[in-house]
Amino acid sequence: MLALLIVIPSALLGGLMYLYSLQPQYSGRLTLAGLQEEVEVSLANDTHMVYAQPSVWYEAHLECPGFGFYGNHAAGVPFALIGHNHFAAWGLTMFEKDDVDFNKERLNPENPNQVWFIDHWDDLKIRQETIRVKGSKNVNFEVRSSRQGPILNEVDDTVAQTGSDLVG
Repeated sequence: MLALLIVIPSALLGGLMYLYSLQPQYSGRLTLAGLQEEVEVSLANDTHMVYAQPSVWYEAHLECPGFGFYGNHAAGVPFALIGHNHFAAWGLTMFEKDDVDFNKERLNPENPNQVWFIDHWDDLKIRQETIRVKGSKNVNFEVRSSRQGPILNEVDDTVAQTGSDLVG
């Protein structure tokens, strides 16, 4: 038995950015594993991600008493985004959607803790953050935010040029 989860986005109504996403789930009864043991469902996952070098994924198989899983991790993420254990399987699908906006803020030359907003200088919100690092000193830093979100200092030129006609 084959069951397909087909996601048809609202973008279909206004344009064809992508057509669908397939996450087939099928009975494991006829698989090699299913012939050897009771397997109820298998998951075939299509992440919709292009091949990249260096790879954005790494594989890990973790086992300890009472817990274990195998999966694919992204750097910096402490759990497998795509994987399975003895009880479940999971996956993800990436959609190419524009979900981040960068705005170039104009800092007040007389007060670096203010940005220009419509017709006046607006104070930034400032907070202190700490990243605790095991076996090392804590990393303390300041986060400055405008009405539009956190201020990214020293933005790489290539990031600023990506969609540069929209940054302003």
